[in-house]
Amino acid sequence: MKNYSDQARLMLALLNHPDLSESELIYCARQLGYDPWLWLAQLQTGTVLRQDLHNRLIRLINVDAPEQLPVVFPFLVELEDRLAAQQIFLICAADEMYPQSLLAINDHPLLLYCKGNGSLLSLPQIAIVGSRKASMHGERTAFEFAKQFSLGGFVVTSGLALGIDAAAHRGALAGSGQTIAVMGRGLSEIYPKTHRQLATQIVTSGGLLISEFALDMPVIKHNFPRRNRLVTGLCQALLVVEAGLRSGSLISARLAAEQGKDVCAIPGNIYASQSEGCNALIKQGAQLATEPRDVVANINLYSEVLLEEGLPISDEAKRVFNFLSIEPVPVDFIARKTGWTINKVLGLLCECEVAGVVTKQDGFFVKSA
Repeated sequence: MKNYSDQARLMLALLNHPDLSESELIYCARQLGYDPWLWLAQLQTGTVLRQDLHNRLIRLINVDAPEQLPVVFPFLVELEDRLAAQQIFLICAADEMYPQSLLAINDHPLLLYCKGNGSLLSLPQIAIVGSRKASMHGERTAFEFAKQFSLGGFVVTSGLALGIDAAAHRGALAGSGQTIAVMGRGLSEIYPKTHRQLATQIVTSGGLLISEFALDMPVIKHNFPRRNRLVTGLCQALLVVEAGLRSGSLISARLAAEQGKDVCAIPGNIYASQSEGCNALIKQGAQLATEPRDVVANINLYSEVLLEEGLPISDEAKRVFNFLSIEPVPVDFIARKTGWTINKVLGLLCECEVAGVVTKQDGFFVKSA
């Protein structure tokens, strides 16, 4: 039984058909919409594509029902069997599960190959990228920031590469386990091979592996910038931990900025080559980050990343305090977020009031100035 939509099945068939190219299908989607089952009717009732493609597409998508797909596209049977054997499912751009943040970028993929917990795609994400030849300090920083992001309710997204990427995934696994690894090749093989165990741990811990590339797509250098645009496209903010001046992480930073995402960077030793890229990003206007709250400040008001330190209140009261802002927040909102009863939340808010860190205004609560 297939655990993905009929739209994804038809798109899978079209993307793997020798008579169609990916660029042609992207053109079709822009002209006809993302649901390939609606294309035939549009072509037959007046919508005209380039003449060389129009008639060819009509011939290829002349399918009346999903049950006919294996007959019209015989190669689909073996392909779907391989997907099932590897527990890989598909999400196409017409599906509700397709991330809205990806739809917002111009060149988003028509189909995503996924393995693991697909629900993570709908959660707020912070991407962490950096040098493959990271220092011990850089890897430790990526690990600790990722762990705090994960514990605070964010999914940590990265590219499963050596160095900073791997440290970020491991940090998220040490937190809630919610991490997404965006692959630069097909999911039939893990790259680099040394990260096979890490990839397995990501899936078994409730994380997700995704790729826009066909199952057997090998490692090709120019595919990694394409991978990077997905990493940045999925996230709400990008953190660059270590990067040289010619690092691919700077490409990611540029892509994130073009996509309207917050770009943050860890400052580093001015004499260290791994820090040159981050220091340059900060000079160019990236947010300087020395603690996780610097990254989340503008993207999620109610994140539990890093409970407030130095406050004269209990740890439970700190958790409640962290859901507050300078704007009024209702008690029932905090109760839903924490899973606690309203009476318990009210008691903890009273503790915060006594400590002078919270003020009550017309039945709502705000952080004291």
